[in-house]
Amino acid sequence: MLEAVQHFVDTCENNGLFIIDRPTGDGKTHDALKFIEEHFPSSENRVFFYITPLIKNVNDAYEQLRDFFNKAGKSEYFDLYSIKIQGNAECVLENFASVEKDLRRINQSVAA
Repeated sequence: MLEAVQHFVDTCENNGLFIIDRPTGDGKTHDALKFIEEHFPSSENRVFFYITPLIKNVNDAYEQLRDFFNKAGKSEYFDLYSIKIQGNAECVLENFASVEKDLRRINQSVAA
């Protein structure tokens, strides 16, 4: 699966949405988060979003991503650039304004 994600990133001109529809337990979360860690920071000023419909997955994925960054010696990047938005679609819509300034700060930092 990592090869498919890499191919998508390599061939995507600007922005894109990569949806992974695989069975439970197939390693989607692990591979997606590992890809993010391996490609952050990058010289291409990319911003990564990991989105899942399951609340349990939000917490588990956030901690797994933190572990990947810590093990790679990138904990300062995780602390500075990660944002976790807990909850469902309504929560995202309600809280987007409050994290919008953080997204701008991250985008500016990545672009610098």
